Amino acid sequence: MIHVKLLAFAQAADRLGWREMLVECAPDETLRAIIGRNAPGFDFSSARVAVDCEYMQWDDAVGALAQEIAIIPPVSGG
Repeated sequence: MIHVKLLAFAQAADRLGWREMLVECAPDETLRAIIGRNAPGFDFSSARVAVDCEYMQWDDAVGALAQEIAIIPPVSGG
């Protein structure tokens, strides 16, 4: 088992009710499973995910060396 820091930004943090959380997970656990366990009802279609500043897919495994998972909401601008 490893410990990783979950980070939520902007409206993702507002919806989840937290900006940072330390969680325990297995290296082969998917990002979807980790977030789903810690944020029940989370809408995965409206956000991206990054592990240690690199974008990943929700069904990728977190990996043994991960230190943080960031939930990144859609960005608007022009």
